[in-house]
Amino acid sequence: MTTRTDADPRPPRSPVYTTLRWLALLVIASTLVTQAIRGMWPFVIVGTAVCLIALAMWSVGYAADKRRERQFEADFGGSLDAVRASLDQPRLRTLRDTEGEVEAVRELRRETPQVSLLQAVELIRSL
Repeated sequence: MTTRTDADPRPPRSPVYTTLRWLALLVIASTLVTQAIRGMWPFVIVGTAVCLIALAMWSVGYAADKRRERQFEADFGGSLDAVRASLDQPRLRTLRDTEGEVEAVRELRRETPQVSLLQAVELIRSL
């Protein structure tokens, strides 16, 4: 199990989430095997291709998230307080009050791309 810092505002995933993910994979695999036994090869080929594309997309996203987390740890030591100290808070506060929260979050992420979207929202709301 991973340790949580103030840098990760997301709640930890439930074991039920992991169980449901594996159950979904089992259902998909059994459906593909059943269709293969029936001789529905076009369905099996298309289903397998869709599953492989989804897996590749998930892998790319997962790798990008991990790379951002490692960069955040290296640059700020995993602390939102360190990020907050490095920001131009009055400018972001003014931007939030005039242009809106979304624009302030965008600007914060432009300045510090290693901060996740959830972390950026938390920082802007705390200003």
